[in-house]
Amino acid sequence: MNNLSITNFNRKHLKQSHEHKLAELIDEVRACVGADATLAAKVGFNPRKMLNKFKILIEKVINNIKIERQQAILEQASQNIVDQLDLQLATITERSSVFQNYLELLASGSRLLRSDECEHSNALSDWLDEIDPLPQVEDFNQMPFQSLKADPNNVPRDFSVEEEYSAHTHSAANIDNFFLPEYIESKNEAEITEDILAKANELKNSPVKIYEWVRNNIEWQPTWGGQQTAGMTLGVLRGNAMDISTLLIALLRAAKIPARYVHGTVDIEINTFMNMAGNFDSLNAAIEFVSAGGVPVTGIISGGKISKVRMEHVWVEAAVPFYPSRGSKPVSKRNPIDKWVPLDGSAKEYEFCQGIDVFKTSLNFDDVLEKFKNSGVVNNDKNFISGFDSSILKKAQEKHGYDLYEHLFENIKEPKIPDLIGKRNIIPLNFNFLPGSLPYMSISRGIGSSFLKAELQTKINLSLNDESVLSEYDNNITMPLYKLNQKEIIISFVPARESDEMALKEQIPKNLTDLNQLPNFYSSYIQMIPIIKLNKRVILKGSQRSIGEEIKLEYQFKTPTKTYLNVRNKIIVGSYLALGIVGSNFSNKTIFDNKNELNKIKAIIENNKDNKLTGDELIKGIYYTGIQNYYCEYISQSELLSIGQNIRYMPQPMGGTFGYEPRQKMLFGVNLGIETGGLYMNVHVAQSVKDPSGKKDKAKEFMMQIGMLSSTLEHTVPESLFNGKKNQIVNEGFSASKAITMALAQGQKIYTITKNNIEQTLANIKINKLGREEIRAAVYAGKEVRVHAEPLTINKYSGSGYIILDPIIGDGAYKISGGKNGGFLDPAIKSFTENANLIGVILGAIAIMGFFAGWAPLTLVIIFLLQTYLLVIDLLTNYEPCTPETDFKVFFMVLFVTVIAGAVGLIVEVGANIIMLILGLIYGSAPTSATNKYCNIIKTNPFPAHSMS
Repeated sequence: MNNLSITNFNRKHLKQSHEHKLAELIDEVRACVGADATLAAKVGFNPRKMLNKFKILIEKVINNIKIERQQAILEQASQNIVDQLDLQLATITERSSVFQNYLELLASGSRLLRSDECEHSNALSDWLDEIDPLPQVEDFNQMPFQSLKADPNNVPRDFSVEEEYSAHTHSAANIDNFFLPEYIESKNEAEITEDILAKANELKNSPVKIYEWVRNNIEWQPTWGGQQTAGMTLGVLRGNAMDISTLLIALLRAAKIPARYVHGTVDIEINTFMNMAGNFDSLNAAIEFVSAGGVPVTGIISGGKISKVRMEHVWVEAAVPFYPSRGSKPVSKRNPIDKWVPLDGSAKEYEFCQGIDVFKTSLNFDDVLEKFKNSGVVNNDKNFISGFDSSILKKAQEKHGYDLYEHLFENIKEPKIPDLIGKRNIIPLNFNFLPGSLPYMSISRGIGSSFLKAELQTKINLSLNDESVLSEYDNNITMPLYKLNQKEIIISFVPARESDEMALKEQIPKNLTDLNQLPNFYSSYIQMIPIIKLNKRVILKGSQRSIGEEIKLEYQFKTPTKTYLNVRNKIIVGSYLALGIVGSNFSNKTIFDNKNELNKIKAIIENNKDNKLTGDELIKGIYYTGIQNYYCEYISQSELLSIGQNIRYMPQPMGGTFGYEPRQKMLFGVNLGIETGGLYMNVHVAQSVKDPSGKKDKAKEFMMQIGMLSSTLEHTVPESLFNGKKNQIVNEGFSASKAITMALAQGQKIYTITKNNIEQTLANIKINKLGREEIRAAVYAGKEVRVHAEPLTINKYSGSGYIILDPIIGDGAYKISGGKNGGFLDPAIKSFTENANLIGVILGAIAIMGFFAGWAPLTLVIIFLLQTYLLVIDLLTNYEPCTPETDFKVFFMVLFVTVIAGAVGLIVEVGANIIMLILGLIYGSAPTSATNKYCNIIKTNPFPAHSMS
C-alpha cells in the first residue's frame, strides 16, 4: 500500500467510506445521549454495540490518515500539508480516546435511564457539543415558505409638497425638455430589444395604438417595486405598475416618442379597486391583499365609512402633439410636440368568468372522507395519526375524474382551457386619440424621471459571508431584480493557487474508462475561492478556504416598502450550485434560451469530440434548468389551484438553490475534506394569499396545500431530471412531504407537536439532535410540527422529514433532517449504457475543478443525459404560454390532479392532521408528471395510470 499514488489511495479508502460510517455512528450516539434525548432514542441505544463498531472503525480511520501522511511525504508535498495531517492525526486520536472512554462507561451500565448512566450520558453530550457545535437553528419568525402580510402603516405619501400638478392644465414651461436624449434612451429596464421594436412597428409607432394595446393586453398585478424588463413584461403580458410603465415607455421610445416615469398618489373608486385587485367581495380583504404585495394603500374615510381607496402608483408621461390632434397624428412642423400627456397602462377593469363546477359528480365527498378516516387511527390524546388506506382516496379521485369528464362532454361544446378553470378578461376600450388625463378622482404627482428610480426597484442583496478575519474581496453586492430575474447564477469554487489546481488535476486518471475510476474524496489541505457568476461573469468573490469548510451564502429581497426572505444558507466548500432568483412571473423565453444553450453543448459533443467543454458549460445548464423548472411548476400549479378554490394568489419575488453538495468528511469537529455527496434543492418561497371574502381559515388551508406542493416539487423535479425512462424512478428523491407520506404508508405514527405535548410526544420519536433542537425551537416560537416516528432510508439517504407550520396563517418550513429546508437526491451510477445519470460521483471530480476536458468515453453518457434534459425543456416550453386551442383533455389531466383532487382534502373540516395527511397522499409524485403533460403531450387517455400515484 505504500506504493499507492494519492489518487488510487483516495479512491480505494473512500470506496470503503470508514470515515462516513464513523460519522454516522457518532451522530447516532449524539441523538441518544444528553438530557434532551428522547425516551425512544434512549431505550433503543445499545452502548456496547456502538463501542464495538467504534473500535473497528476508528482504527481504520486513523490508519487512513497515517497512509495519507506517508503518501504526502513520498510525493514531496509541502511541509504545510504534512503539518496539517499531523494535526488531524493528533486531534482525532485524542478525541477518539475520550469518546471511547465515555462509551465504555455507558456500556458498563445497564440502561441510560439509570441516574449514573444519565450523568455519563449528559457529560458525553456536553463534550460533543463543545468540540463540534451544532449549527444554529433557523429563525422561525422568518419562515422559508411564507405569505407576506399587509402593513397598515405603509400608507401613500403626499406628493403635493414636491410639485403641484393638474392633468388638465397645459403649461409651456416644460417644452424645452421634451427633446432631452434620456427620454428616448434604451436603458435599464426599458431596454429597446428587437421584440419591442417589432411590437412598436406592428402598432404603427402610434402613441394612441401603443397605449391602447398596453392598456387592453397587460394585466396589472398588486406588487410594488419594478421586477421585469420591458421585454419580459411583453412576453408574460403581466406586471405591476412599474413593469407596465416600463413596457409602455420602451414601446413609446422605440417609436421615437419621448416618455418618462411618474410616481405619485391616486384615489380609486371602491368598486373599481376591488375589481382590479381580483374581484374581491370584501373591501378590507382587497386592501390587505394589495398591501401585502407592498403597495402603499389605505382607505379614505368619509361619513364614517371608506369612500375611496388611496394608493401610491406609477404611470407614464409621453411627449406628443396634443393640440389639436391629441396624439393621433405624427410629429411634423405643423403638428409639433407640445405637451406631456399622462398615460396609465395599469388602470383597467376586468370581467371574471367562473369555471366549471368541480364538484359536479355523483361522488359523496363526506362518505369518502369518513371511510378514509375510519381506515386508520386518529389519536387526539397522543396527537398522532397512523394506518390510513390511501387507495380509498385514489379510487375516489378516479371516479370523480370520470364523472366530471362526462359532465364536460355533455354540457360544454368545444371546451377551451378558460372554460374549465375560469378566466379574468380585461374589458377593452378603443381609443381614437389619447385621453389627456388619468382615470382617477384626484392626483398627487411626484417629479418625473427618465429612468425607474432606485427607490422604486425591487432589489436583491447577495453576500458570501465566510466569517474570515479579513476578506481580500468585496463579498457583498446589491442588484435590481430585473438583472437577476431568471438569469443564470452559478455558485462554485475555484483553486486558490496553482498548486491547488495541480492537486485537483492529479487526482483525475489520464485514461479514464470507467466512472468508478473517479476519486470521491478531496483533502482539506486544498484551498478554494468561492465565486458567484452571473451569465458567465464573476460578480462576487470570497476569500480562500479549505475544502470541506463552510461559508454562508446570504441573500434577501428588498421591495421599496419591505424586506423579506432573509436567507442564510451554509455551503460546503466544494459545492456547485445554481441560484434561482425569480419574480412574480415566469417567462417562457427563459426555457427557450436554456434549451438552446443545452442544444449547443449537445452539438459540440456530437460533432467535435475533441472540443473542450468547461464544467460550467456542461453542468450549469442542468442545475439552472432544475431550479427554474421548480419555480415554473410551483407558480403555475399554485395559480391553477387558486383559481379552482377561488383564492387570490400572487407570487412574490423568491429564490433558492439546486445543485451538488459534497458530504463533509468531519470527525470530532476536525475537517478532513469532502466525500461524494448528492443533489440538494433548497428553495424559499413567498406569496400573497387572500380569500376574496376575507375568511382567514380558507387562506390558511390554501397555504398548507401549496406548501405541500412546494415540498413535493423539491423531490419530483430532480427526479424528473435524473430518471430517463418514463414512469421508472431509479433515482428516488427525498423531501418532507415524501417522508410523511412514506412513513404513513409504512404504518408509522405521524405526530403533531405543540407546546402542550412537546415533552410527551418527543419521547416517542427518533430523530437526530439537530432535528430535535429545531423542533423544540419551532414549538416554543409558537409553531406546530408534523413529524413521523422513525427515520427512513431512500437510496443512500437516511433521515427524517418534518413540517413546521404557523397554526394561524399556514406559513411553514418543510425540513429534512440535517437542517436542510428542501429535498435531496443521490443519483446512482450503473454503467454507460444502462444509466444516463452522470451526476453524483462525477461531480466530485469536475464541479469544484471548474474544467472538463471532453473525455471520449463519457460522450455517450453526456449526450444521453442532455437528451433527457432537452425532453424536459420541450415539455416546459409547451407548458407556457398555452393557447386556448390546446387539447382540453390534456389540460383536464392537470385540473384533475390539482384542483379537483386537491379539493377533496378541503371539503369537510376534519382537522389539521387529516388535511395535512390527505394533501401528502394526494400529491405524491403527481404534480410534476401532470404539469409536464399540460400542452399537446398526451392526446388520448386523460387518466394515465401513473397520474394516480
